[in-house]
Amino acid sequence: KNDIFGEMVHLYAKPGKSNADVRALTYCDLHKIQREDLLEVLDMYPEFSDHFLTNLELTFNLRHESAK
Repeated sequence: KNDIFGEMVHLYAKPGKSNADVRALTYCDLHKIQREDLLEVLDMYPEFSDHFLTNLELTFNLRHESAK
């Protein structure tokens, strides 16, 4: 419940290649934020950006390590 998966958007200039597939064990609500939209909001609101990035805890990082 309340798991977050993806990548640390602020650490990389380009999106990474996913190293996993994600499946839900039951029906669930899935919410998605486009990378470009998130970066735009973080750029417009630097104080929020600092708070958001400090408190972001990914349950599972999907970024493929060899894509760095």
